[in-house]
Amino acid sequence: MSFNFHIELIQDGRAGKLYSFFINEEEHSEITKFLNNQEYIAYRSGSHYKGITAKLKNLVKNYGFEENKLEPIGHVGDGKFELKYGHLRLYCFWLGKGIAVFDSGGIKPPGTRTYQDDEILSAHVENLEFVRIKLDERLNDSVFVNEECYLEGNLTFED
Repeated sequence: MSFNFHIELIQDGRAGKLYSFFINEEEHSEITKFLNNQEYIAYRSGSHYKGITAKLKNLVKNYGFEENKLEPIGHVGDGKFELKYGHLRLYCFWLGKGIAVFDSGGIKPPGTRTYQDDEILSAHVENLEFVRIKLDERLNDSVFVNEECYLEGNLTFED
């Protein structure tokens, strides 16, 4: 898998910086696509959507993105996390200092044990892993986390 992308700050809160990425110069970031998805908004009469967006707002405004506020997925220590409410999932990786980079997610079908068991969820996590690897290659070289906890540098990635 390979694609071009760029990372942008989506929401700057008192406690956390929410970043996401845009694939191949698309108009909307991955998290924006998730937040605007009518299927997710309507799922379970909107209760799961309201729950996950409330959690997200709380993290940005009050708590920050810390490891103990996000649920790890995959292998321990590989840096992937999920934010969940009911069956709705949103995936991210944590950069420390209150910074998280979010992908999209989706609805985890009942009876599904892990994201790997669902083609859509697995694809989002694979995209997230690709973005993380490319960003890690540049951290402390051409991309930095500044004193105010913002990403700076070349956040455009072309293969």
